Amino acid sequence: MNNLPISFIEETASLFDSQIEREAFISSITDTQPPTSIRLNPCKPTDYFDDSEKVEWCTHGRYLSERPSFTLDPLFWGGAYYPQEASSMIVGEIVRHLAPRKVLDLCAAPGGKTTHIASIISEDSLFVSNEIIPNRAKVLVENVQRWGTGNVIVTNAKPKCFSNLSGYFDLILADVPCSGEGMFRKDHNSILEWSPQSVQACVSRSKSILCDVWDALLPGGYLIYSTCTYNRYEDEEMVNYIMTELGADYIPLDGIVPESAFTSGYGYHFFPHRTKGEGFFVALLQKTSECMGHTDKIKVVVPFKKAAKNDVSTLRALSGPRNLDFRVIGDRYYGFPESISNEMDLIRGVVSPVYAGIQFGKIYAGKLKPSQPLAFYNELSFDSVSSLSLEDSLHYLKRDTQNPDLFRQGLSVVKYRNVSLGWANRILGRVNNLYPSDLVIRQSICVNST
Repeated sequence: MNNLPISFIEETASLFDSQIEREAFISSITDTQPPTSIRLNPCKPTDYFDDSEKVEWCTHGRYLSERPSFTLDPLFWGGAYYPQEASSMIVGEIVRHLAPRKVLDLCAAPGGKTTHIASIISEDSLFVSNEIIPNRAKVLVENVQRWGTGNVIVTNAKPKCFSNLSGYFDLILADVPCSGEGMFRKDHNSILEWSPQSVQACVSRSKSILCDVWDALLPGGYLIYSTCTYNRYEDEEMVNYIMTELGADYIPLDGIVPESAFTSGYGYHFFPHRTKGEGFFVALLQKTSECMGHTDKIKVVVPFKKAAKNDVSTLRALSGPRNLDFRVIGDRYYGFPESISNEMDLIRGVVSPVYAGIQFGKIYAGKLKPSQPLAFYNELSFDSVSSLSLEDSLHYLKRDTQNPDLFRQGLSVVKYRNVSLGWANRILGRVNNLYPSDLVIRQSICVNST
């Protein structure tokens, strides 16, 4: 079904030199199905996907032969993988080559690129993941928690707020809101929402976002600019705007992006007739301009209270080999890598984090009542495990009544295929399912195997 706008067809035709390739491009959108791809969590068991086709440009990217019901896969809910368009996985691989120390993912929800970067950066790196829309920020938090790395600060702030951290970040990822042309094949509703006017509105918004955050980038630091669209106004011309108006050099990515990626000078296009993925554009720039210097606007904040020594020993027994700094926020205990803990008060002077590190839970009389994010923590050290079948895991995730004999006595972490899903507490012949009610899956269960 070819219901693409004529103005879109005419505009994208200028991207290609031959009529054959123009027709192949349009046909890839209108006549082919998008591939299903996921990115594996390198810190969780994922041998289930060993036979899956690998994504050429992403170490842990995989294609699935068919699209499963992710809702009915406990491995999804346990953070063993993240469903992500293959083309956009290139961003994380660019970050791998840059090895940054302080990173800002500016427009981060729902969290594909954030979780990818969280698995790549070093333990000493600081990573702030921001989403301006509150309900999308909530989804971002859930995905960060499931990924279990514990090295992310999630914020819900306007880009302008970060300009107060003058020259702070050595890498900013700006996957800006765009007209979504690269999603036409996957989402036909996006075709109905597209217009030349919407393209220009996106250009104006992107310029505003980049101008607002530019001072937070260290001179010599890097900006990864990306969109899921094709047109030159949001792509090549925006790269030129960043270079000429904000002050940056364009950095080629030959050898990092696949040879099938298309470049017309500034940036790289992933076209669905050339690469196995959806439409995507990415460019790397290095800042050449100086900072304006607004760090004097940062508020002085009272540091988060450190955990008491007796409580630290309880928490440290669960934290595995990683040396965490434990703080009390409200009535809950959190564990932070030192890189996050040492910088937290500075970040709080600019914007209040909505989540950070790993939430461990509450302590009563020396005993921990664990929070759900602790179950997802990749370094969790907890010996009592209740391993469930596929069907029983789904009943657990629905908070259905279950046979107590499936669970260990006392507190246990519930696992499926050795991937943690949450907590349960069996007291004699009764089980208390501690899986959060707001995460409960509501789709009907129908399974054929365990």
